Amino acid sequence: MGGYDSKRFTGQISWVPLTHETYWEFKVDDFLLGGQDLGWCNSSAPCKAICDSGTSILTGPKANMDALNKQLGAHVNFVGEGIFPNCSMINSLPNYEIVINGMKFVLTPQQYVLKITQGPETVCLSGFMGLDVPPPAGPLYILGDVFIEAYYAIFDFGGKRVGFAKSKQN
Repeated sequence: MGGYDSKRFTGQISWVPLTHETYWEFKVDDFLLGGQDLGWCNSSAPCKAICDSGTSILTGPKANMDALNKQLGAHVNFVGEGIFPNCSMINSLPNYEIVINGMKFVLTPQQYVLKITQGPETVCLSGFMGLDVPPPAGPLYILGDVFIEAYYAIFDFGGKRVGFAKSKQN
């Protein structure tokens, strides 16, 4: 509490001002897939996000996340999970980028695809899932553990900001 551990990240901390103190909300400039704008954020409808260690994956409006999963080649099942037909396709998937406060945070397919092994079988799940948060809190994107594993998150209560830096991996 009250600080951060510089042994857990590399590079500079990118600080992001809060747009709303509830749930540490901040503005996302853009979302990109393979360098291409997904068209989710614009001046008339800015994207709101939170960083949440209690959420395992990245969530966002269901229509956007279902379309993203389909674009990646994942089948969206009845509970909204994106399931890839085979894990060998991971290496051919594009990077996913989140632009926050002018800074790009890149997630590789190896970071956003979850490999779940049970017995002899491995299933590859998308780290993206639809979740419609109703207004006024939503629409809202939640950057969960998939993001936090790649980027160290710092919550600065006094400064009313969050900070992100590249996590050091063990």
